[in-house]
Amino acid sequence: METLLEKLLNALNAFLPKAMAVQHIETTRDDFHPRFEAISRCYRYTVFTHPVRHPNRERFAWRMWKEMDFSLLEKASSAFLGTHDLQGFGTPPRPGGITIRNVFVSKWHQPSASEYVYDIEANAFLYHMVRRIVQFQVEVATGKRSAESIQMYLKEKQPGSFLGLAPPQGLNLLSVQYPEE
Repeated sequence: METLLEKLLNALNAFLPKAMAVQHIETTRDDFHPRFEAISRCYRYTVFTHPVRHPNRERFAWRMWKEMDFSLLEKASSAFLGTHDLQGFGTPPRPGGITIRNVFVSKWHQPSASEYVYDIEANAFLYHMVRRIVQFQVEVATGKRSAESIQMYLKEKQPGSFLGLAPPQGLNLLSVQYPEE
């Protein structure tokens, strides 16, 4: 027999677009706020390199023609670890909002020769922050920027004034962590 929560989970998934799914649902306090009580969020961005279009993969990843230097991706990603004012990489949810973020995880892995996956976990994110960070790291890995230039760009105070924005289709929210009750 289905519980009320199972029914709600099934009902939500029946109405969501096919590209989205609720994996887990549970009850909480009446005054719980999912955005403001989160202690961290984890995003994943996927890039693949292939000379020919791949329609099924391109819906969920950024396809590039140029190969990337994985060691440069690793070097670039480590520069984002820790607490930084990331104003140059995004805009706060409210004008004049705080742009200091604590990044706990910033790591690339390579499941196959042509696939690159970036995971980033932080206490909070600015608008476009992940896509700008990915764009910057891809430019480092393809030789358009030096890995050493990251520190200069971390001091930049104009959001996105120095770089582009990685396409949205590679970005996925993986998880949101909350304090134990």
